[in-house]
Amino acid sequence: MLLRSLGLLVLFTVILSHSTPSWAEHKARLSIAPASAPVPLMAYRLLPDPRDTVPGNAAAPYYRTEAMFVENGAPKIVQFSPASSAGVI
Repeated sequence: MLLRSLGLLVLFTVILSHSTPSWAEHKARLSIAPASAPVPLMAYRLLPDPRDTVPGNAAAPYYRTEAMFVENGAPKIVQFSPASSAGVI
């Protein structure tokens, strides 16, 4: 049984090694050229404009804001429908 399996394995290996796939027969030449840089260089700005930034640690104001919400409770969000804001009930 082992000898038969080994023989089949060798047979299949020989058969598969001599057959070439159809895509390997066709060769294509590709030519490439460098492209110019896109304008603008990046589609999205990753950092804010330096004029919009202020020096310092932003964690302290965020912590104070969260502490204020914990002490006073978060403000209630009131949603008005267009009908109620026009006086129609």
